[in-house]
Amino acid sequence: RKRNIFIYIIMQGVTKLILGIFILLGVNMVFTAAASFMNISPELYMNYLFWFDALTVLWMFLPDSVGTMFA
Repeated sequence: RKRNIFIYIIMQGVTKLILGIFILLGVNMVFTAAASFMNISPELYMNYLFWFDALTVLWMFLPDSVGTMFA
């Protein structure tokens, strides 16, 4: 029983990781294609795209709940 809970926790993290990778790939491809279509220079939007990528990576690796240490 305890092993099943451990496997569930691991698989939940793997699912979040895979979902995050697909989100990163999708947003990067769509945004780059749209900006290319509108002749927007990559220098103008890359900082925003990197910022979104960083937020997505943090969402993938940080825990869902936190303690009350700073409450």
